Amino acid sequence: MKRVLYRSGLRFRVVAGVVVVAMSLLVGTRHAHGVLVVFQEGFEGNLSQWVSNISGEIVLDPLNGANHVVHFTQRVSGGDLFSLTIPLDSAVTSTLSFDFLGMSPFDSTAFIGLSPTWWMFASDPYYALPQMTKDGAWHHYSKDFSGQTSATIMLEDYVWPGSSLGNAYFDNITMTTVPEPATPVMMASGWLALVLARRRRGRRAAAGVDWSFFAK
Repeated sequence: MKRVLYRSGLRFRVVAGVVVVAMSLLVGTRHAHGVLVVFQEGFEGNLSQWVSNISGEIVLDPLNGANHVVHFTQRVSGGDLFSLTIPLDSAVTSTLSFDFLGMSPFDSTAFIGLSPTWWMFASDPYYALPQMTKDGAWHHYSKDFSGQTSATIMLEDYVWPGSSLGNAYFDNITMTTVPEPATPVMMASGWLALVLARRRRGRRAAAGVDWSFFAK
């Protein structure tokens, strides 16, 4: 009987281990390959993905002449460049990511966010927003959000008196969504429950006890 119980326990540990590994792989695969890109702009062509534009223009990257970026030539408040409307699932997490280059702390204040009123980042500490650095180098930024059925990305370059215009640059603007991995987790949990049920039945049979009365 001990040998039967040992073999049963060994099989359980092996199968349970396989289920746990499978669960991890399923969840990991979901996150690694389930990211959906719903908007992507590298400014290597035109501004066809932007439906409203006041002064945004594509120029050469000041730090890399082989790359193109966008900057602004006018002082605008309330948004200068607006993307097309991007459909979203309000039940999942979305991420806005981008690269920003500010040449000097004395440059104008750049903003990026979602229309109509949600600015996500600013390049001036005067504003109580996550800050974009203006130090003459490119920096990457991202922010998660949820609860919206659609989004419009908006950018602007607002000039304060005495600040320089046109020295704020954006590139590689991307929006992605990552659905929650609920389905794989539920499947793996079901497999584990099945293994546990089989283990209990195996123990009862090995013990030579008729449990059918209690199962009714």
